[in-house]
Amino acid sequence: MHHWHLDYESRSLADLTVVGGWHYARHPSTEILCAAIRRNNEPVLVWSPIEGFGGEGAGQLLREMLADDGPVYAHNATGFEVPMTEHVLTRMGFPAIDRKRWRCTATMARRANIPPSLEKAAEALRLTNQKDKGGSALIKLFSIPRKGTTEFNDPREHPEQFRQFLEYCRQDVMTECDVAEALKHFELKGWLLDIFHEDISINGRGMPVNLDALRKAQALIEAEKGPAFAEFLRLTGLNPTQNAKLRVWFAENGLPLDNLQADTLEALQADPSTATGRAIELLQKLGFAAVKKVDTMIECAGPDDNFIRGSLQFYGAQATARWSGRLHQPQNFKRPEFAETEQAYEHICAGWTKGMLETWYDRPIYSIIASCIRHFIHDSQGPMLSADYSAIEARVIAWLAGEEWRLEVFRTHGKIYEASACQMFGLTMEQVTKAIRQKSKVAELALGYQGGVGALEKMGALDMGLTKEELPGLVKAWRAANPAITALWRACDHAARCAVEQPGIWFDARRVKIGVFAAAGAPYLFIKLPSGRCLSYRDPRIEWVRIPKPKDETPEEETERMAQGAADGKPGHRQQVTHFGPGSTAGGARSAVWGRATLYGGKIVENITQAVAFDLMANGTLVAARKGYRIYSLIHDEAMAAWDDRETQSIEDFQRCLESAPAWAEGLPLGTSGEVVPYYRK
Repeated sequence: MHHWHLDYESRSLADLTVVGGWHYARHPSTEILCAAIRRNNEPVLVWSPIEGFGGEGAGQLLREMLADDGPVYAHNATGFEVPMTEHVLTRMGFPAIDRKRWRCTATMARRANIPPSLEKAAEALRLTNQKDKGGSALIKLFSIPRKGTTEFNDPREHPEQFRQFLEYCRQDVMTECDVAEALKHFELKGWLLDIFHEDISINGRGMPVNLDALRKAQALIEAEKGPAFAEFLRLTGLNPTQNAKLRVWFAENGLPLDNLQADTLEALQADPSTATGRAIELLQKLGFAAVKKVDTMIECAGPDDNFIRGSLQFYGAQATARWSGRLHQPQNFKRPEFAETEQAYEHICAGWTKGMLETWYDRPIYSIIASCIRHFIHDSQGPMLSADYSAIEARVIAWLAGEEWRLEVFRTHGKIYEASACQMFGLTMEQVTKAIRQKSKVAELALGYQGGVGALEKMGALDMGLTKEELPGLVKAWRAANPAITALWRACDHAARCAVEQPGIWFDARRVKIGVFAAAGAPYLFIKLPSGRCLSYRDPRIEWVRIPKPKDETPEEETERMAQGAADGKPGHRQQVTHFGPGSTAGGARSAVWGRATLYGGKIVENITQAVAFDLMANGTLVAARKGYRIYSLIHDEAMAAWDDRETQSIEDFQRCLESAPAWAEGLPLGTSGEVVPYYRK
């Protein structure tokens, strides 16, 4: 059996960065300019349909690849090479290939917890073959229409540059091959390969949207946007996108701002009767993220149907493998601001005007549309099946830790907030008031992963009516009520430290094992999950890490913080396991830059809990797919599917599929809630 590697270069009037690979490939203007193909360890051949650049033997090798049954590797296969092969190459008369042959080196990079882009992955792995950074100019020359036109540069008029373009494609395959070889330890196999292939099917199937309703919403938005833009320009003399100049304008008008991000503007609660307050109100309106999704959904819907394809990223959360969102990102839809969203959506579908909608719902049109955003995910063929795992992380962490009272709650009535309140405050279920349940709820949501007072505040405890003085006691009460979970934090932290200090040995931490072993040219800290899958952390070390200063820190808290590490000449620091990864710098601040990230007991427990939740959802998704359910999307812990056969399919059966627990999860009580929905509701 041969192993193949493939890469395409293409051109299109569609913007790949905006619409995604599936829409791009289905667009009638999209053409393949060249394909680089490698069989096993043979030389890379480059084929092009452009006359004079065909490549000797490359076309025959491409046909041999399509006719073979060996695996085909590509970097970001699901998002580009799969749809390009299925739609563009077949339009050119080439045969399709079985989706089960696909492999993805970008997914292997995500599994190895290194940057997933080809360029950054090659840099992180210190490969001999690096990505050619000069390719962006060639892409601009050949893949994008000339500015202000729909015409492309003809490769035959730029033969030397096009030969460089072919070489750029060839080099990408060489780099991709080296990435695959370096990351062979992280190859997808078994059920993990099966769910990768099912992910291709889900992305290729897409998510249905109501384009007619979206266009009506877009017209309402555009009618509002014009006057708002004109007023903003009159008020500030600036375009809403001129962030640096706008910050100067705000500062000159008595309101210095660190940034103009949505959360910052929302927290200001500015007075709209002032110039700065009105400017902020207009800026929020013009940059309303939830409303922008309307434009995105229209742009990303297929050119010949009402489906958005490619909106899921497999292994998107690299530390755990959970899916993340792409394109319109339903995973971060805005929460509704009022209850009657389904009625409002029906009114938008019916063509109500801005005045009618604002009068009926007594709120701005932007707020109305943003609150209805979920419902535009709507299958014109009929109702959909929607099933959501119930408290999946709370169930998994209880099972991992062996917190028996919590497991018993999930085996019986399932009221974890009330039961937790009883455990924390020594009450009966009948004594749990609404206020006490609220305390328990915020504690449950904030404290499971070693969070403290800061985590409670971040979860909104103070907004819920709790006082700052209550929070330390709430932390202590929750931890006292959950001794097995707190013990799991310590066990995971201890095992990780031991693993770093004694590489080559597995250390037990309840249901997981932690060890440091060599892979991909570096030491890796591996956490072996009950499913057998491993979480991966590259280049682990034990380092002194500064303890972040909490907001509103008291003098007593500062003294306690600075006492840590003082004996070693490192006041305000503690020793922690760190690794190469995204997210946290040594100082604890969030960052998108890859570097040293911290790993401690609570973080490990969070990762393994969410990873096990992924393993369970992957298993349930495969069970459902094998029974014939056509899954549209996986959003957080919810699965949506078409309702194809009313005789053999039902919401109850769909739920049973998702609740199917593999043998390794014995004793883990799974549950789902489900309903037949006319459109997306959650």
